[in-house]
Amino acid sequence: MPNCPQPLFGRDLLSLLNAKILFEGGRVKLEIPDEEIGKIFVIQEVDPTPIPDEISNAVVPWDRRTCVNLTIALLNMLGQAGYRVSKEKAQLVRKSVLYLGCELAQGQRRLGTNRVEAICSIPLPRSHQELRSFLGMVGWCRLWILNFGLIAKPLYEALKEPQLDWTPVWKKAFLDLKQALKEALALGLPDLNKDFQLYVYERQKLALGVLTQKLGSWKRPVGYFSKQLDA
Repeated sequence: MPNCPQPLFGRDLLSLLNAKILFEGGRVKLEIPDEEIGKIFVIQEVDPTPIPDEISNAVVPWDRRTCVNLTIALLNMLGQAGYRVSKEKAQLVRKSVLYLGCELAQGQRRLGTNRVEAICSIPLPRSHQELRSFLGMVGWCRLWILNFGLIAKPLYEALKEPQLDWTPVWKKAFLDLKQALKEALALGLPDLNKDFQLYVYERQKLALGVLTQKLGSWKRPVGYFSKQLDA
């Protein structure tokens, strides 16, 4: 943007510019309330297909100009595809962003603090419905939990009982899942240009595994998996 008096840099680019985003005829328009530079700026169009290599191969940190150019290219691509961008929900020019309860930052993803705290604050379920709800919430996080199926197995077996009379084994499984959430480490974001290594083993009729990719000399976990085997 020529002669823009505001730096296109900060925690929220759009909030910093106090801009409104409009899509008209495959173009993205940023409406900026500044009489000196005019109220409407039209960003140069880019081919919406394929995704620009600069975006798909983006690795932080970038310099200021690169961040601006990538943001412009991405907004144009979304606009030409018919998508709207919410100024209030946009997370731009940040070292980390929250997406579906996960924190994405510098090639890795970790469980969001709010999600972990919410699950860990759940009291001991008093009914099968409450237990199913707990297992559903913690099950969403199973990708971060080593041996999830093994830890949670007693609780799934508890659902088969007519009454939920908590045994020491069930309580331990309940608390162990919470502890596993608190201790969950960040996972690497999958890089489709690199080879994967899958390590699997069997225990108590469960197939357990970890998927990794090399980061230097270290094999960084991408996800933990578990699956009940057929009898």
